[in-house]
Amino acid sequence: MNLTEHYNQLYKTSSEAILAGKYSIDTELKNESDSRFGITLLIRPNDEIKANIKLF
Repeated sequence: MNLTEHYNQLYKTSSEAILAGKYSIDTELKNESDSRFGITLLIRPNDEIKANIKLF
């Protein structure tokens, strides 16, 4: 999978939907009992960092 192409397409599709008003606000955003976390961090460490992680 080409991640650059994937995220460019995701951006294009999302921005078009937002501009067209085709979105909804998550009604659970202010619900204090909602324990979901809505963030993703994607990293591609180089070989040196991967080796250090393995050693750890």
